Amino acid sequence: MPYPIELINGLERGLSDFINWGLSKKIKFSGSRVLKYVDCLRSYRDALKEGSLENLIKSQSAAYLDQIPYEMAELVYLYKSLYEFNDPRLVSRFQSIVQGSELIADDQSGSSRDFQFELHVAAILFQAKINKLRFDTRHDLICSLYHNPLIIECKRPRKDETIKTSYAAAAYQIESSSLVKTNPMTRGIVALDLTEVILPALDASPHPSLKAVEQAFVKIFVSKWSRLQLTISDYSDRVSALHLFSRAPWYININGSYVAFQGQHHLVIVNVKDHQENQKIANTYKEFLDQVKKPPLPFFKA
Repeated sequence: MPYPIELINGLERGLSDFINWGLSKKIKFSGSRVLKYVDCLRSYRDALKEGSLENLIKSQSAAYLDQIPYEMAELVYLYKSLYEFNDPRLVSRFQSIVQGSELIADDQSGSSRDFQFELHVAAILFQAKINKLRFDTRHDLICSLYHNPLIIECKRPRKDETIKTSYAAAAYQIESSSLVKTNPMTRGIVALDLTEVILPALDASPHPSLKAVEQAFVKIFVSKWSRLQLTISDYSDRVSALHLFSRAPWYININGSYVAFQGQHHLVIVNVKDHQENQKIANTYKEFLDQVKKPPLPFFKA
């Protein structure tokens, strides 16, 4: 199903606003994936007007054209969510992600995708107005909960085998933080982007509705997680919870055509050590996540 011209124009406007904002912050776009996105949108618009969309699909591949607008929409979402976030380290984060691969999943070093996940978590918490949110030289994010520091370490395991080591590294960063010395009540959340771990467990089956997509996603997400056998209570009670995140492509059957849909899901798992305090922190953190609407879908309006 061709993307409507309104979608193309909307993404182009969003990217233009992002570029203008970025230039005002001295972000360098030369050779970046953002400028390639702009060229891609123009090529798609021209192909629609000329009736040569099939030729464009052959030259770029259908899979690429399915995914690329989501990459654009994610950048626009992050920009719109964070452009009022006055943090001196925000610009360097955006500079890192705009220089990544056109499809960020193809990022070989992993640094662009890592920073993008960090920005994604920051965008959620900033929109939810969590207290004293900031980037930090020692930690990914720091905020305040119940008048005490809450450290958030963001990791993106690439394989099942690296989940435990990713969590252990994040837990150690929290446990060994200098903030603990100044405030013994300091706690932490480990945020794991499990997209690359979850995706191999998914299939491309079409679903009749968004509700059916969400139900299928949650079922596979929980089933996959339950087999990973990571016990967060193996570490100190200073890590109050895990924030598990994943995104995945789905296809919805609309009038006989399959429409691409990028689903995402958050799951908060409580550390059972010091259960009462950790439950309170985890539930409050989840409430902040729930306050924020998911990023708008670029292709499909429910």
